[in-house]
Amino acid sequence: MQLFMLVVLFTGFIGDSYQQTIHSIQDRVPALQGDGVTLSCSYSSATNFFWYRQYHSSPPQFLIKDYMELSGFTLKKDSEKQKMFHLEISAAEVTDSALYYCAVLCSPQ
Repeated sequence: MQLFMLVVLFTGFIGDSYQQTIHSIQDRVPALQGDGVTLSCSYSSATNFFWYRQYHSSPPQFLIKDYMELSGFTLKKDSEKQKMFHLEISAAEVTDSALYYCAVLCSPQ
């Protein structure tokens, strides 16, 4: 088994004058090949949730959003009370070693 590191950063997409905060829960997540891994972000308000992945020397690429299915990846939201969402990687591979960005989109309230 090979040890590698998943790194999560955070960003936030906001609309017009809406104030939004978003925070990653972990900075780095060590994992062994085949491990299940969960990356988490907290947010102040949001209507849509997204994860992006960025490999070294490449721009970030869209990975998954809520209500979307992607083999090996799941986006889950906690209750509105906890205001957290997660990217679950069912069986991490060395090719999953990258920067991960969580993002949210706010709608007018």
